[in-house]
Amino acid sequence: MTARTRRCHPTPEATTGASSGVPASSLVAPRGRFARSVNVERDGGGIGGYLPTGRALDVIGRVGRSVTGANPARAFSITGPYGTGKSSLAVFFDAVLGPDGQARVEAVAVLRAVSPDVADLYLDALDSTDRGFIRAVVTASREPVAATVTRALALGARRYRPARDKAGFNILARSLADAVKAAVAGLPPGLAGHRDRLLLTLGFAGGFRRSELAGITVADVEQVAEGLLVHLERSKTDQEGKGRRVEIVYGTDAATCPVRAWRTWLAASGIVTGPVFRRVDRHDRLLGPLSPQGVALVVKRHMGRLGHTTGDFAGHSLRRGHATTAARNGASERTIMRTTGHTSTQTVRGYIEDGELFSDPASKYLGL
Repeated sequence: MTARTRRCHPTPEATTGASSGVPASSLVAPRGRFARSVNVERDGGGIGGYLPTGRALDVIGRVGRSVTGANPARAFSITGPYGTGKSSLAVFFDAVLGPDGQARVEAVAVLRAVSPDVADLYLDALDSTDRGFIRAVVTASREPVAATVTRALALGARRYRPARDKAGFNILARSLADAVKAAVAGLPPGLAGHRDRLLLTLGFAGGFRRSELAGITVADVEQVAEGLLVHLERSKTDQEGKGRRVEIVYGTDAATCPVRAWRTWLAASGIVTGPVFRRVDRHDRLLGPLSPQGVALVVKRHMGRLGHTTGDFAGHSLRRGHATTAARNGASERTIMRTTGHTSTQTVRGYIEDGELFSDPASKYLGL
């Protein structure tokens, strides 16, 4: 269900109700794309204006809980009579499970407006990747089912791989440390600047997921002689709740030292308990906790300020950048995994390969 509201100024006639003769179409009208049947292939890439029905929200919630669970379902079958919104729902899933960008932001905003808890389910599911899931979206045609599935998977792979290839040799593989330093150097004075200094430096130093950063409380952080010891009770890959401890040492540069940034932020904000990262309004007033999506927006904003394409960055960028930069500077696979909490060596090795690009290319031995 989708609609847009037209702005109008009420008149005496308009306040008299149905007898006023004011047509409903002058007040509310469907968006053009939803005034016709939705085509899942043609209409992908955006979901602005979508209003999930109660039944659709139930389906979205069940899929979200499955995706984030320890034993996710392999398949779902969504059935219903013509015109009940199945195609719009498919377009929504294509947006919310896609790469971090405008379409995903719009889809999460749609969810947050109707069910913040369901929105958080998807933020958790997407927290470990800025590329999202592989989405195989096609419309059935007169062909064998196997051919349709093959065509869908091929299309999904083509949509997914360009983002992966582009991310393979961007700033994350080179030196995110330089970008973080440049971002910190240009921060404005005030609470927002102090908060963002800590968010960027602590997030990068600890290789945290955005949900982990948003969830850190004052009680989770222990100040020790070597720096900070951050206690995480649970994370995406730690479903049993064993937790992990992340060591944060003093930085060599006072301006980008996460330990000093921690002390400065607590002193400036006056926070003594509860979530560490809070929202700050334009009047430099402290508000409620910063959400995982808010963490991603902070990273995007500062990378954009440096002239980088914001679509290349997300809350996960600090985590990936930590792994690639540490590997490039000689950190072992075991050391990186102990800090980030990765349980898959395959994922970490992908980051290490990115970090080793151009470190010893075979082409330099060819005498050209």
